[in-house]
Amino acid sequence: MARARRSKQPNNWNQMGIEAARGGEHELAVTYFERAIKLDRKNAGYRFNLAIAVMFLGRVDDAARELSVVLRHQPGNIDAARPLSRLLAKYQVSDHGSLEPFGLRAALGFDQIDRQPIVEAGFRHLRENGWLGEQIAAADDDGYDAVAEHLLAKRTADPLHGDLFLACLERGLNKDPDVERLLTALRRVMLLGLDADRFRDPALMRFAIALMGQCRAGEYVFAVSEGEREALAGLDLDLEAFCNGDADMARPFILHALYRPPEALLGDTGPDGCGRIKPRVLRDAVAVWCDEQRLERELADGIGRLCEISEPTSRAVKQQYEASPYPRWTCLQVMPEGAIRHALESYFEPDRLAFMDEPFDVLIAGAGTGRQAVQAAFGYGPKARIVALDLSRNSLAYARRMATHYGIENMTFIEGDLLDLARSDERFDVIECIGVLHHMAEPFKAWSGLLRSLKPEALLYIGLYSRLARDSLASLRREPGYPGAGCSDEAARAFRRTLMDRDPADPGGDLSRSGDFYSLSDFRDLALHTSEQTTTLAEIESFLAENRLTFRGFTIHAERTRQFTERFPDDPPPGTLANWSRFEQDHPTLFEAMYRFWCAREG
Repeated sequence: MARARRSKQPNNWNQMGIEAARGGEHELAVTYFERAIKLDRKNAGYRFNLAIAVMFLGRVDDAARELSVVLRHQPGNIDAARPLSRLLAKYQVSDHGSLEPFGLRAALGFDQIDRQPIVEAGFRHLRENGWLGEQIAAADDDGYDAVAEHLLAKRTADPLHGDLFLACLERGLNKDPDVERLLTALRRVMLLGLDADRFRDPALMRFAIALMGQCRAGEYVFAVSEGEREALAGLDLDLEAFCNGDADMARPFILHALYRPPEALLGDTGPDGCGRIKPRVLRDAVAVWCDEQRLERELADGIGRLCEISEPTSRAVKQQYEASPYPRWTCLQVMPEGAIRHALESYFEPDRLAFMDEPFDVLIAGAGTGRQAVQAAFGYGPKARIVALDLSRNSLAYARRMATHYGIENMTFIEGDLLDLARSDERFDVIECIGVLHHMAEPFKAWSGLLRSLKPEALLYIGLYSRLARDSLASLRREPGYPGAGCSDEAARAFRRTLMDRDPADPGGDLSRSGDFYSLSDFRDLALHTSEQTTTLAEIESFLAENRLTFRGFTIHAERTRQFTERFPDDPPPGTLANWSRFEQDHPTLFEAMYRFWCAREG
């Protein structure tokens, strides 16, 4: 009662809410924060406190909505953008339409967060609560080309140059098949159905450049019709005139660049050679893309080499990733220093982590384009000396560019095969090997070799494909129409479009719900890999026993762990692999990404 008699000024209610939250009384805290907001609706601080309180109560929709409102009022508030991104990545929001579009747009301005969940939420918002859903519904009746013509033909419809829509195109990948069908139709209509004069419209130019960015980010994964191929072949582009400021060449350049990389069109023309391109908005975009390519070429020269890669399967995998570095990430949810050690306290006793008090060595085996390695550099902190090893020099050049962008200094990049690690005398306190072993000819043999590079008390983080979860992909590979791992990009795009149009119950028909379906390198890694092996938990359990390794637990959604504990209440954490195998039989898609788990040598 004493609390209730306090002054009803909004800040007093807010302070009472903070006190309640500190005491674990989150329901009461919500009540107080809501009273503060009722008296001062535009106070972003009160709304942020409310968002955190309802998050503790599991009210995901309310938390996401409040964080997006905070960002509307405070567009530079990265402390609101971080939890919003994490929330949207981890949980299913049921009402994207209630999210504040200006807040979502503001969140997309940060590269210290993972923007992809925000991008997906933005497209969902526009579909559930705006014009995008209306156009997709109209396409069911009239077809996507008719809808695209309506949006583009005489004038550029206002929604096509709306801030949130353009930001979503520019800042991440669309992962909605229906939205992709509309974007593909818009691209096709721009090529086949618009007069040259329409490209003088600044709104159309702005949309076209954003769509160029989306196509480039997806590595031109959209399906291409024969009519489009013929039109492109007949489209004259004078690159010299374009680079020297001929505004009439902007249209053919854009149309070509909707189907292949702008930097590939320009060849050796660097950002300095783009200085006269008109209009300026196109010049600025092209210069950034050319500069990225130039920087990667320069950084590739400074990458060390372990030795020549000779094993046949490794050479085939190297070839795939040299042609298609994977994944082509552009942003990162930056971990605070020490975050990984804090997470590892759930798997290991504190004394097992004491080595992190001094400088220590971490190997990221199969670092690819570096997202895991850069995240590790942040999460382990500056005492970690990180080695990023990969077969593909092109992938490592991408990784090195991104590490430079994020100011990472405690990382060394080495081209090489983990099968050849024995040639090096270096030993590591931690080895992370996620999504690598299952692409090798003999995964368990390769894993055995990896153990020789561990220090005696080292920790090991492993990721392997589940045979059960990948069963539908195995069936897909046996189909007569399967194009094969080494197929052309054109064949890969056509096959992917076939899968997109399939019934989800048919082999491969459910792949469009995978996040790895929406760029060409991701799709190749998902469904067209040159080498893929799968395994079972029984096989993993046997390997661990033979090599005196102890299973310390999966990295898996907390809800799944809770369900496992309910099913096996007498099996203490982390649970036995035998029981996890039984649990997987009941939930075949449980490890559809892969098995990811920590293990260590027995004492």
